[in-house]
Amino acid sequence: MRGMRCLLLTAALLLSSTLRAEEPHLLSFEQALDLAFSHNASLRASERELEAMQDRRRAAFGLRLPSLGLTGTFLHLGEAVEADLNELKEPLLRLQSGVEAGLPEPLRPMITSLTQPLLATPWSLTIQEQNVGFVAAELTLPIWMGGRINAANRAAAIEEERAALHIRATRGAIVSALAECYFGFALAREAEGVAREAVKTLEAHRRDALALKENGMVAEADLLYVEYRLREAEQRLLELRLQKKSLHAALGATLGIALEAEPATALFILHEIAPLDAFRTEAEACNSTLQEVALERQLAHEGVRAARGEGLPEVAAFGGGSLCDYQLSGLLPRWAVGIGVRWRLFNGLNHRYRHRAARAVERQVEALEDQARSEVGLLVEKLYHELEFQSEHFQTLSASIRYAEEYLRTRRVAFREGVARASELLDAELDLRELRMQRLESAYHFDVALARLLEATDESDKYLNYIRCGEAVGLKNEEKR
Repeated sequence: MRGMRCLLLTAALLLSSTLRAEEPHLLSFEQALDLAFSHNASLRASERELEAMQDRRRAAFGLRLPSLGLTGTFLHLGEAVEADLNELKEPLLRLQSGVEAGLPEPLRPMITSLTQPLLATPWSLTIQEQNVGFVAAELTLPIWMGGRINAANRAAAIEEERAALHIRATRGAIVSALAECYFGFALAREAEGVAREAVKTLEAHRRDALALKENGMVAEADLLYVEYRLREAEQRLLELRLQKKSLHAALGATLGIALEAEPATALFILHEIAPLDAFRTEAEACNSTLQEVALERQLAHEGVRAARGEGLPEVAAFGGGSLCDYQLSGLLPRWAVGIGVRWRLFNGLNHRYRHRAARAVERQVEALEDQARSEVGLLVEKLYHELEFQSEHFQTLSASIRYAEEYLRTRRVAFREGVARASELLDAELDLRELRMQRLESAYHFDVALARLLEATDESDKYLNYIRCGEAVGLKNEEKR
């Protein structure tokens, strides 16, 4: 008996695990968003860009610091550097003659014997040997480089800020793309279910029509009409299955990971949203495109400063010293320090036209900034009106669904009483399903437009709050109404 209980328990556990394995994995929008932020390739690329810009900013700061280097040199001169002192023999000979003239004759040969070896030797001094080598250390400290170092540091800081802005913009774009793919997949799943039920309904109508036709109660035209609508529904079901596969692939690309899962978060609708002026003000202050164009304008201004600095003098302090040497003349100093100034007075008009080009770029960015501000304003207004339209359209479809449900009820009663044709009942059923799908599509377009509107105002992080506050929309919710 005990063994039988263990066997039954094991069988129950295996059956339970099998049923759980067959159930699709559910993925909420919040979980999908976490996966996208963790695995999306575009976001990782933006993060690597920020790291690169941070290193560039550190490199630009290094322009202010002194540079220290070592140089090793070996030289073979054309000839040794020597000093010829033979001309100094003439005063010595005159001195010798004067001394000998004042001495007795026997002593003169003694003086000659003493000076003769000295005068016979060539009088030359080697200052530097023909082969020479040395290792030296060099130190250079920029004092003023025409303002180019400051411009480079400011430009590097702007590029770092722009890279951080790219991360925020990429995160907002991911939210919008995920909303489009995630809720699009959810809508396709719902549409596939509707199309599948429509096929089942039409197949049941065809069976009924065939039975009634055999009894002579249904005309041939009614049967053909059912066949036509059945083929149309089967084709629609095939299209929706292919669309669902495409959306599933797009969802995986947005997440950055292959995942077999079903959306757990339903489509939603909001009946009240903030006024247009609030979104417009937020977009003017926080829109990533406008902020990036503003940074581009600042960057172009720094480019003008850097180009202007090329025509100004450069001042730098320097120093150096020999660490070790080979046959280097002892007459040469072993270290030196100083300060130098360099001013390029003419460089083939390069500086002039580079400065003019930088000013033209600055004016171009200013014009683009005005255009971007206008385009962002139009985008916000367009998306807001799309939200308003879909919200009102949702309400209109809700009223139409109530009328369609009542109309279907009356057609069923009339069909049972024999005063309505089967085609009228079939059309009423299919029209009700179509209205419910249109209602879901309206909610989908609302959700996507809201995500894009929040992206335009740099408030994509609030999208989850809107989902929690919204009214869930789905086939199950439709059937409860």
